[in-house]
Amino acid sequence: MEKILVSDAGEQSARIAYLYNALSVLLPAFRPRLRFLAGQSRSAVVLEGAGPDAQFRDALRETIAETIAIGYKYSFLSAALPLEGLALSERKLFLCALIAADLAAEKKYIRTRLQESGCLRDAACALDGFFVFRLKGLKEKWDKIASYVPPDFTREEMDRFMRYFVDGNAGRAYVDGCSVYDGKYRLCRRGTLVGADGPGELSAAAEILLCGAAEIHVCRPLSDGVAVFLRRYYGAHTFFERADGEEGKTGKKVKNRQGKRLTIGAGGVTIKALKDK
Repeated sequence: MEKILVSDAGEQSARIAYLYNALSVLLPAFRPRLRFLAGQSRSAVVLEGAGPDAQFRDALRETIAETIAIGYKYSFLSAALPLEGLALSERKLFLCALIAADLAAEKKYIRTRLQESGCLRDAACALDGFFVFRLKGLKEKWDKIASYVPPDFTREEMDRFMRYFVDGNAGRAYVDGCSVYDGKYRLCRRGTLVGADGPGELSAAAEILLCGAAEIHVCRPLSDGVAVFLRRYYGAHTFFERADGEEGKTGKKVKNRQGKRLTIGAGGVTIKALKDK
């Protein structure tokens, strides 16, 4: 019976926990055979009886790529960029935007390197070793990105970058309270990889950025903090939905994650309609 073990340094157990949870959601049929092992020196996710299942290995490559492209990059940029001109919450959100800007391309690169290296053909794969020895080009790219950010980087410069980032995005995300769902109505949990997990306004803002969405559809009234964040960076890219079952003159209907029909005004009720906080 074949066993696959993917591990990381013990202090990075949150990354392995994310890997375990993501695989459990993507492939629920495999969950009974998945185990999460947390230790002081190493943490690991283990699949017993893996066999040559292509679906599982594709999902594993995808989740490993996401773990590295978000979690590893966040740790790298956090160490390289002190960003002393920003508040701690602003610093986290700026780094999330830097990560999201190249996320799709970097995930593709990591998946390719995983396949070329044969890492997952072995019984064990150490993420930290794979990063050090197989992703040197990615580290060099991150070094270059960090060199472009001046040491006296200001909040005004952050605002300009964030708006540029939002304007270049595609797709949509849905915000329900402090929970964020992607365009396929799947709950987003990437904030775990940047230390912004759990319910809360900072977590919601981080998830919104990491979705890389161009449109934010709000399913119910926002908390003050999330409202201020969306007004500041997404503006007219933000829409409120109403579940009145009637299609307005400029609206279109979509289904939410429960299949309930919602009407979205094409002109939109934007976040700018809120009072300044």
